[in-house]
This record gives sequence, C-alpha cells and structure tokens, in this order.
Amino acid sequence: MGIVVMSPEDFAQGIKIMSAQALPAIRLLPGYKGGLVLGDPEAGKAVYVTLWETEEDMRRSEEDASVLRQDSAEALGVAEIPIERYEVRVLELPE
Repeated sequence: MGIVVMSPEDFAQGIKIMSAQALPAIRLLPGYKGGLVLGDPEAGKAVYVTLWETEEDMRRSEEDASVLRQDSAEALGVAEIPIERYEVRVLELPE
C-alpha cells in the first residue's frame, strides 16, 4: 500500500497518472492479483492498494517497481511514495 499526498489542485492529474501509468505497469509483475486506488480530492490524498499472490511476490514487486514509484513521485511532485505492508485478513467481493 502506498499513500500519496499532493495538492488538491493536482489530485485529478495524480489519479490519472496512477491509473494510466502505474497500475498498468504493476499488472505485468508476477503474482499480481488486483489493485485499487482510494482518494480524497479535497485533502489531495490518495491511497493505492495492490494485492499479491504471495508475500514473496509482494516483496519482489517492491524491488521491481522502485523506479516506477520514483517516476510517479516525480510526476506527482512529491518527494517519495512511502510503502506500507498489510496482510489481507478479510476480503469480501460479490460474485
């Protein structure tokens, strides 16, 4: 999971960059199982969550996507995109 804080004025462009550039590249990484982007436009804050088949896939993705995170941070005008790791404990999706 990554959290991006940008100016509210840059929010729409930031979501566009994440949706059009970051997520398509991440989809190509081994073990990718899905992703979502949550946003609060008024605060200029977005949270992106990616789901991985295994912990090993997740950790490998962090290394493989490091350049992508750096490029995205530069495009968004932020210093860095910090990563946090969580284990899925409950997941409910309709059929």
